[in-house]
Amino acid sequence: MRRAFGAACPWRDDPNARAGEGGQFSAGLWRRRAGPRRSFQLALAPSAAPAIMRAHTVHSIEHRISPAVSNDDIDALFAASWPAHEPTDFARRHAHSLAFVCAFADERLIGYVNLAWDGGIHAFLLDTTVHPAHRRRGVGRDLVARAAAVARERGMRWLHVDFEPHLAGFYRGSGFGPTEAGLMRLGG
Repeated sequence: MRRAFGAACPWRDDPNARAGEGGQFSAGLWRRRAGPRRSFQLALAPSAAPAIMRAHTVHSIEHRISPAVSNDDIDALFAASWPAHEPTDFARRHAHSLAFVCAFADERLIGYVNLAWDGGIHAFLLDTTVHPAHRRRGVGRDLVARAAAVARERGMRWLHVDFEPHLAGFYRGSGFGPTEAGLMRLGG
């Protein structure tokens, strides 16, 4: 049996895994909202992201890979999207990232996703955020697809994401499948 992307997926081949179930994380580990999380991963086959991007491209939005963007601009986007957000040094985070993708409308930052990596073949989506005024227009799906394309171009074989349960449809629609995962709280 092969998934849509035609790549062998360890989470699919696990005889103990049940279809449609992802790993659940402990409550309270996500800084934005307490609650269980699910983990998904995407096998980065050569043609996966372009098909996703064609199906969900938002033509009035400009996407840029790792652009010069200020902490203030990203903080403003996060504050609009996440009421409990506190100012963050994103430049410090970006120094340790494979890339980050930003979406702009009329030169205003309206979407962001960080693409972290392990230094090998695994990349991780972090902080996928779309301004509330621009949601449900394909901006988030386009950000994820472009991040997947960048990861593939830079030699990644797997793309991972973890999220709250209400976002499962979004990430499945973006090409991710369920996988078992675990998370350990290290403090705070």
